[in-house]
Amino acid sequence: MLRWWRHRNLRARLTVATTAGLALALLAAGIALRGTLRSSLTRGLDETARQEAQAVVALEAARPLPDPVPVVGGAITVQVLSSQGQIVNASYGADRLIPLLPPAQARANARDGRAMLLDGRPLGIPYLLGVVAVPGPHGQTVVAAIDSDQVGASVAALTRALIVG
Repeated sequence: MLRWWRHRNLRARLTVATTAGLALALLAAGIALRGTLRSSLTRGLDETARQEAQAVVALEAARPLPDPVPVVGGAITVQVLSSQGQIVNASYGADRLIPLLPPAQARANARDGRAMLLDGRPLGIPYLLGVVAVPGPHGQTVVAAIDSDQVGASVAALTRALIVG
C-alpha cells in the first residue's frame, strides 16, 4: 500500500486524501443529522403527549371529566389514576384495568416531569410508547402515551436516504 502511494503523483495523492476526508466529514454529518432527527422527533412526541395530559388536567379542574376522556389525536392514550393508583377514567380504547405505568412510577414521573419510552407489547399494544405523567387535581395523576414507532420509521427512512446519497 505504501509503495502504491509513493508512486502516485502529487495530484493523485491530493485527490485521494481530499476524497477520503470529504467522505469522513459526510459520514460524521450524517450520523449527527440522524441523532438530531431522532432527538427532535422524540421531544416533539413527548411534548404532544404532555400537552394532551395538561389539557385533560385543565378540563378536569374546570368540570367533571366526560367518560371516555376526550383526546385530540387517535394515537394518544390517556389514563387518569386516583391517588391510590386505580384508573378512574380513560380515553377511548385505553385499558381501564391495568395502568400504563405503576402508580408509584407515574407519580415520580409526574413530579420529575420526565418522559419515558415503554414497550407496549406486554400491555397488548403492538408498538413503543412515549409516556408522560402530569399531576392532576385531588392527588390524581394523568398519564398520556403516544405511539413512538413513527420516530423509528422516520429515522430509518433518513438512514436509507443517507446510504443511497
